[in-house]
Amino acid sequence: MDVTVRTGSTKAPRDTSLEALSFTSGAGESVLLLMEIIGKKADAQTVERECEAIVRHALLETEGDAADRLDGTLKELNGLLKGMLLSQTVDDVHMVIGILDNDHTLHVSHAGRAEAYLVRKGIASQVTEYTSGKPIPAFVHIASGKLENRDHVILSTQRLLRTLTPAQLAKLSHEEDQLLENLIRTLEGETEHAAIALVVCALPEQSSIEERAEVPSRRGARMAGTSRSQMMGSAVSSVRQMTASPSRTT
Repeated sequence: MDVTVRTGSTKAPRDTSLEALSFTSGAGESVLLLMEIIGKKADAQTVERECEAIVRHALLETEGDAADRLDGTLKELNGLLKGMLLSQTVDDVHMVIGILDNDHTLHVSHAGRAEAYLVRKGIASQVTEYTSGKPIPAFVHIASGKLENRDHVILSTQRLLRTLTPAQLAKLSHEEDQLLENLIRTLEGETEHAAIALVVCALPEQSSIEERAEVPSRRGARMAGTSRSQMMGSAVSSVRQMTASPSRTT
């Protein structure tokens, strides 16, 4: 398997910190953590360090199934973020985290306005759940699915489809070597900002994908990976269309 991972970010507005981190787990899995934190610089950096420490301990250094490790990591991250937001240490957070396991399956979750997109066979589609209104500053869903040959996965701390249409996003992916730079240039040209990661995977075989669902917490939005739905079975234009079966309650 040939996996190329690239990260970058636009210029950050005042009182906004953008961070794009790439790791390799002890099992050789690729892990990405993108963070956009709104608040004073020192406080934002504290949150970044705490989030990175959780990811290293709970996801990179722990053994077991990648999806289960991610779910446990999200619970810890949500606990941290909830405390930081309630104490007004920071004002808001937009984050996305992904792990590509050794079975070529990508598991991804987002908080706030962060999103993930798949470009497959010239068609771009959103693979994270989109909710209208004010986004929840917590990780609620896990989308999981096997990558196919020449898939492009784009992670962003902001909604790229505010600036680009799916067709434009797919067209940019044709210039693979310049995709990250072109995305950053396009966002900055529209005075938008984001931390961005790009995953390009060349695999010997192609296959499909799956997503799970759990019941939201009665105290509000579920503070862990509460739903997992089909993500990459086909490249289509919306999350709902990418789900082969209705969400199920466990």
